[in-house]
Amino acid sequence: MKNLFLGYFFCVMLLFAACDQNPKAESNANNSDSVSFKMISFYKSSTECKEDTCGAYVKASYPEFNSPQVQKFVNKIITNDISNKGNLKLEILADSFITEFVKFRKEFPEAVGGYQWIQTLKVNDNKPNLITFTHNNYSYTGGAHGLETTSYFNYLTKENKALKLEDLLLPNQYQKLVTVGEEIFREDEKLSPDQSLEENYFFENGKFVLNNNFLITDKGLLFTYNPYEIKAYAFGTTDLLIPYAKIKDIINPRSILATYVK
Repeated sequence: MKNLFLGYFFCVMLLFAACDQNPKAESNANNSDSVSFKMISFYKSSTECKEDTCGAYVKASYPEFNSPQVQKFVNKIITNDISNKGNLKLEILADSFITEFVKFRKEFPEAVGGYQWIQTLKVNDNKPNLITFTHNNYSYTGGAHGLETTSYFNYLTKENKALKLEDLLLPNQYQKLVTVGEEIFREDEKLSPDQSLEENYFFENGKFVLNNNFLITDKGLLFTYNPYEIKAYAFGTTDLLIPYAKIKDIINPRSILATYVK
């Protein structure tokens, strides 16, 4: 029971984390107005570890930006800094993660398997005033399987803020976005327009909803539902792409999304 609790705790704690801490000669900036960065690698393990065969290890990869403001945002992601101060350190979280494993192994020496926390924060796009990220996070702390999640972040550098859906749409147009999203979802899932969503999905009361896990892409808004969110674990993640052509009439012309609409 303790092992299952720890598994749940770390999956939640690390849901939005990502890292990397030894420079890997990879830097990128689309033009002079973009913010440059290099990729960093991080690895830490329990003392008995040999590469990836060990009791517990933490592995991460993330961008290090030349802008302190942007880097503070990155640090919040890779440490899941819910205090919003950006002061947590990956090193400290890694130590805590490994310490929990050591405690567990002492209490249950017969237990097989170790703990793993692996995360990657990737820069999808680096444009003037907009950086988009994909954060892949995997954690295993015992049980039948670990949990792998994908999270997106769309960050405005000038305003120093992560975008929300309401920042991109005209007032009172969110439900229109949901309606378009449901039409595409049903097409992707090969469902009829009136087929119930209660039997095979986890939507509350069988009502389709969009989550806030979206990525601004050149083609449209990409939404991803993680395991257990709307389907059983065995089905993995579910992607939903809403093309801009289908929602151009509800996009706020003053938002950064308007630059993607042709």
